[in-house]
Amino acid sequence: FIAHVREVAARMRPFPLTLSYALPVMWDGQQAHVFLMPEQGAGDLWRLHRALFSGTLAPWMPDAGLFLPHLLLASYSMPQMALTVADQWNSREAPLQAQVLTLAVLRKEASRLEWLAEAALGQGSA
Repeated sequence: FIAHVREVAARMRPFPLTLSYALPVMWDGQQAHVFLMPEQGAGDLWRLHRALFSGTLAPWMPDAGLFLPHLLLASYSMPQMALTVADQWNSREAPLQAQVLTLAVLRKEASRLEWLAEAALGQGSA
């Protein structure tokens, strides 16, 4: 799957991302999440998501392909924590502006993350 991520990264151009607000969500009844919602770059995030969950990763496409463009800021077992974090983020006066330049592949084991690979966007042909 790392080769697939590298191929997708090679085809995608770097893109700007402006995260304007935090949205607390809870749809599985157990975990509350805080999503950072893009004001700019949502279409690029959508295209990136669709490209990543094609080919090799297609069997892991969540929720029949439905995707709300976002970045995950936090996950909690207590919804109140998600609300508190979202309120803190939303009290910021200026949105966060960034440039998406690379994709990283990580493996989660229990509460640990292991960095497996990284690929720069737009660096090569696929």
